[in-house]
Amino acid sequence: MAYNFQKQNTNNQNTPYDYGSVMHYGRTAFSIQPGLETITPIPDGTVEIGQRQGMSNTDILRINKLYGC
Repeated sequence: MAYNFQKQNTNNQNTPYDYGSVMHYGRTAFSIQPGLETITPIPDGTVEIGQRQGMSNTDILRINKLYGC
């Protein structure tokens, strides 16, 4: 699972980083202890990450750009 936390080059379709993406792991993803954070957003450690309510506006924008919609 450590591979999931390695930095990767991405194609974000010229959009800003999306902390609210449905694809973003939550703060405690793969934690060995309940409540222990494995991800802290930089530069703002208070920003919310890892929601699962649905695609963010930026998720939708990126998909539309990717498929030329």
